[in-house]
Order: sequence, then C-alpha cells, then structure tokens
Amino acid sequence: MRENLILHWQTVRPLPKVTIDFGEGCKLERTIRGNSIYYILDSSGRPINAIPGLYRLKAFLTQLKQAEVIAALLSNRSGREYENFL
Repeated sequence: MRENLILHWQTVRPLPKVTIDFGEGCKLERTIRGNSIYYILDSSGRPINAIPGLYRLKAFLTQLKQAEVIAALLSNRSGREYENFL
C-alpha cells in the first residue's frame, strides 16, 4: 500500500487529559484519545478519503484497501472530473 497511498496523521491540538484522584495522594493522570481523522492522499497529495475515529487493525486495513480502490479509479481524472467523482 505504501507504493500507492500516503497516510498522513498530525496532531492539531493538545490531547485532553483526565485525572482520577483516588485520595491519599494517589492520582492517575492519562491523556485520552479521540477526535482523530486519518487523511488518505494519493501520490500527488490529493485527498482520496478521510477515516475518522479509531479502528482496530483489521478494520483500519479494510478502510485503506477501499481507499486504494478509490485511488485507482481516480488516477486518470483531474480537475472537476476528479472532484465530481470523489
């Protein structure tokens, strides 16, 4: 897939933190994930798809394979034709 797709991930804001105070000086502090989106671009950097949320590996790979099919269908299109098809 690396030959056909570029997967781009970036943090656009600090991760939210949650603190649980168990008392007696015992605290648990962790960052929480969410609000994620993975942008899938073709080799020219054009957007193909966006996968929101968090996925288990198998489901994520399924999404990437679907994006690979879309990329193949879009490869010979440009401009308005590309946008309309997408």
